Amino acid sequence: MSNLTPEKRADKNGRLVTRHVLTDKRGTPFASGVPSPATPLTPLPKTRDEYAREIVNFLLEASDDLDRDTTSKLHLKHLTLSTLRLIHERMSGMSEREGDLFLDSLDKIIAGSVNQDDTQAELESIVDALTKAMPVIAKFRGTSMSAWEAISIAKGASYGAQGNDIIFASKFKVLESSERAFRYLVWEFMITGECRKRQGSDIREDAQWLEENMDRLSDHRAMLKERGTVDRELLNEMIILNEIPALSEGLL
Repeated sequence: MSNLTPEKRADKNGRLVTRHVLTDKRGTPFASGVPSPATPLTPLPKTRDEYAREIVNFLLEASDDLDRDTTSKLHLKHLTLSTLRLIHERMSGMSEREGDLFLDSLDKIIAGSVNQDDTQAELESIVDALTKAMPVIAKFRGTSMSAWEAISIAKGASYGAQGNDIIFASKFKVLESSERAFRYLVWEFMITGECRKRQGSDIREDAQWLEENMDRLSDHRAMLKERGTVDRELLNEMIILNEIPALSEGLL
């Protein structure tokens, strides 16, 4: 039994379209849409086909059944059950705007993988990285971002994670125990365009700091990108003093 409920909602042009929204155990639509990934929605899909269809119904903005069916079949053909489960688990935390970016990026990853004759493991690894990078991408993306930019960030952070032994080449995917460290590398790559080679303990310490300050830092994402720095001393001073005018004038 699906936990998606069809509802009539206005699209960006003011036309009523059918949207499928997640519901809680009582069948009530989630108001803001972020149940914890640690608390799976019930009842969960049982087959790859059910996972693929629920993902597309939730993420695909178009109400056309043919469009949904085509995208669902694409995901079903190229993604394994474990990857579909991961996407299904995380999608409820995405806003409509984030979901559009994620789905566009996912489709481009699959198309590119097919064209380049990537192995299944290579395809799964970048989808895994994109899915786990989305919370940070969503926080620091600014007003616009293309699917290619999101894919580049996921790949860049993935390479950085391999260089820092957060992702091992034999495993391909980000382990649950390393997700916080990986999210820090996603943020570092978004701000500076690279991931430094460092001790694991230093990355974990910085990752904890980022987790505690992400909301405050995201308020200044444009300035952070312009300055291109992840220097904690500077950013802590910014957070504590909130001296944005001084930063813009180069005083800090």
